[in-house]
Amino acid sequence: MNFQEFKTYRDQVAAQQSVLRLDCMNPFIAMNFLKAESSSLKQRSNHDTLDMWAETMGVERYRDMALASCGVRESLKGLFNVFAAEGRELWLPEDVYPFYWDAANNSELVPRSFPTLPAPDFTGLGQAASDGVAVITNPISPLGRVLSDEETSEIKAWLADSRDRQIILDTVYSYTRDFDNNTIELFETGQCYVAHSLSKAWLERGVFGALLTPEKYFGICKAAISRPSSAACSSAFAALEKQNDLCDKQKHVFSDRWNGLASSIREFAPNFQPPKTGYFLAIEAKHGDVLKEHSALIIPATVFGSSREDVSIISCLYGVS
Repeated sequence: MNFQEFKTYRDQVAAQQSVLRLDCMNPFIAMNFLKAESSSLKQRSNHDTLDMWAETMGVERYRDMALASCGVRESLKGLFNVFAAEGRELWLPEDVYPFYWDAANNSELVPRSFPTLPAPDFTGLGQAASDGVAVITNPISPLGRVLSDEETSEIKAWLADSRDRQIILDTVYSYTRDFDNNTIELFETGQCYVAHSLSKAWLERGVFGALLTPEKYFGICKAAISRPSSAACSSAFAALEKQNDLCDKQKHVFSDRWNGLASSIREFAPNFQPPKTGYFLAIEAKHGDVLKEHSALIIPATVFGSSREDVSIISCLYGVS
């Protein structure tokens, strides 16, 4: 069941019976009550907004390696075009975000895959070419946690096997005003791109993103990445300036909601513990069984691209306020 099929299925189920809704995937609607209304905005440039972003995220020391973009999607589109032109081999998580595959295909890349559900398995990357590139999410969506030290060491070892290998860290699900230590450690290898945006943490959907690049690739990326408009920069700057703690407020909402749902979730996932971050969590359960036996509507992992029918995703977004 893919995303479009699931939406039809979800609406049919919700219309036919009373269910516990653990299926919401739209934070822009669910969390909109926290978003302040924007009044007249002062015009801001890419440069101004990147400065504000770098200060907010605590990466002023890397400011000279940062590029403004229209978001993670646009950053990835530009990078995939670069990789295609260089003839690189691309590796994607098979079970995170179908957009990765669409963007790769549009760049005429033929990606290979590795699984992240129910836990990341990077062993397949050992087959990668000496100039291979892997896209990795951190935090790991939809597992609800950041990369562990062990996983980070495994990735670093993979990069060290060939100085031509690279990774892209997609950090869009980071609800913090900094990057975790492992993200910084990977970036400092000189073989890592860090793609970030205000889409989730500041609810600025498709408005403004930033890409940290390896120093020697800055010029190539600058030519390949689409820049945000002046209006987008102004909106992003205002969000960072006036609602600097919006990511923290969302984290508190998620935490409260997960704790409130815990007893109901443990009826079908006895070992449930709230995720470390975000509004998604992967559990080992079949969505059809959970609906039939517990009247809970959860998301099959196939919606995210997984082939695992025994793994599902739950969300805390429905009914937040």
